Amino acid sequence: EAIKCQLEWIGACSEGLQRFGTIGSHAEVVANEQELWFMQNGDGSSILDRISNVITTPVTEITIVSPFYDQDGHLIQELQKRFSPKTTKCAIHPDGGLLPHLALLDKTYSFYHWADVREDSSNTDEAKRLHAKAFQFKSTIGTSLLVGSCNATPAAFGMSTSSTNTEAGILVYSSKGKDYLNDLGLSFHQQI
Repeated sequence: EAIKCQLEWIGACSEGLQRFGTIGSHAEVVANEQELWFMQNGDGSSILDRISNVITTPVTEITIVSPFYDQDGHLIQELQKRFSPKTTKCAIHPDGGLLPHLALLDKTYSFYHWADVREDSSNTDEAKRLHAKAFQFKSTIGTSLLVGSCNATPAAFGMSTSSTNTEAGILVYSSKGKDYLNDLGLSFHQQI
């Protein structure tokens, strides 16, 4: 009940969320030549399934920013299986997050230290903390970005019926080939 009250308060106080209508709806909104979808686990569908239903064109690159990954890298592998990108880039936080140890050995994926990804990493205290969760999907016709509460784990994306997290996020799509992560000051040049 408390979560429902909090979501209703956020919806009432956020002009952007008001455009989605009822909290939990999956209404498509067009704003600034971008399309938006509210994503959540529940109602018989997972965030991963919802993303798969929205992104239907060939994905060329996936970039993940998350402090926590599942140890075996199951989510990364599932994204690779569903979208078949040529490259998958992952920002990791070795000093304060949970790493996908088995996936680190797989050359299919590229890993980057969070401190090296941030454009302004001169402030070491700031560079040490990673709490952001963002998943960017570049395709042949545009770019989609999921931002929200989801870490890079199967439970966060609703892959498991036995342990699915209550998560929410916004999926933004631009047909202009926008690089949302670059716009946020993140660059993936120095691979681990």
